[in-house]
Amino acid sequence: MSSPTWSYRDAAWPAPLSNLAASFAHFGLHFRRLLSLRRSWPYYLLVVLPVLGSGGLARLAIDDASRIGTFFQEFVMRALALCALGLGVGVFREDADSGALPMLLLRPRAVVALPVGRWLAVSLFCTLLGVTMVAGVDLGLLGTPFSIGAAYFVRQLLAVLFGAMAYAAVFMAIGAWFKSGTGVGLAFLLIVDLIMATKVDSMARAAPAHYLTVLIQTLPGKELEAAQTADQIPAALLGLVSLAALGCVAAVMRLRMDPPGA
Repeated sequence: MSSPTWSYRDAAWPAPLSNLAASFAHFGLHFRRLLSLRRSWPYYLLVVLPVLGSGGLARLAIDDASRIGTFFQEFVMRALALCALGLGVGVFREDADSGALPMLLLRPRAVVALPVGRWLAVSLFCTLLGVTMVAGVDLGLLGTPFSIGAAYFVRQLLAVLFGAMAYAAVFMAIGAWFKSGTGVGLAFLLIVDLIMATKVDSMARAAPAHYLTVLIQTLPGKELEAAQTADQIPAALLGLVSLAALGCVAAVMRLRMDPPGA
C-alpha cells in the first residue's frame, strides 16, 4: 500500500516569520548560492579585466590624470554594472525554475522578504566584486605618478557600495517586470546609463552613472580641483539610495500582483 503524497505546502509552522527574519533567510540562501564557483565564475573573470587594464593605465594617463577617473567610471563601474545585471535580472526566475521551495517555506512574508533578501545578497556580492576590482587597479597604480590617495580611495569605496546597491535594485526590478530582463537591462545601460546620463539632464536622475560620476570623475591631489565636487557627494549618495529604494519597491509591487508560490 503506497503512502499518500506529501507536499511542502502541507508543512505547518508554529508562527510565520517576520519580514526581517524572512528577508535574512532569503539573503542567506541566495548569497550562499552566489558564492559557488560553478554559479558565479563568469563574474570572477569579469573582475580580472579592469585589473589587467590597470597595467597600462599609468602610461596612458601620463599627460592627462583625469583619464584615471574616466577609467574607473567607464571600465570598473561598467564591469560592476554588468555583474549586477547578470545577477539581478534572474533572481526570481531561478526560484521558479527550482520549484520555488524557498518561496513556499517563507510564503507568508515572501512578497516583501524575497525582493529585499535577494537585493541584499546581490548588493553584497557585487560590492565584494567591486572592492576586489578597485583594490586590484589601485595596486596596479601603486608606485606610479598616479598612485591613489586615501581621499580618492574612500570615494571609490562609496561608489562601489552605493553603486552596487542601486544597480542591483534597478536590475532586480527589471527582472521582475520583464520576461526578457537581460535585454531590457542592457538597453537601460546603453540608453539611460550611458547616453541620457550625460545628454539629458531630466533623465540623468534615473541613471546611477550620473551620481557615480560625482564620486570618481576627479582625482584628489592631482590638480583636478576635486574640492569643487565635495559638496555634491551627499546628494549623489542620496540619489543612489533613492534608486535602490525605488527598485525594491517596484519589485515588491510586481510580486504583489503575482504572489510567489501562488
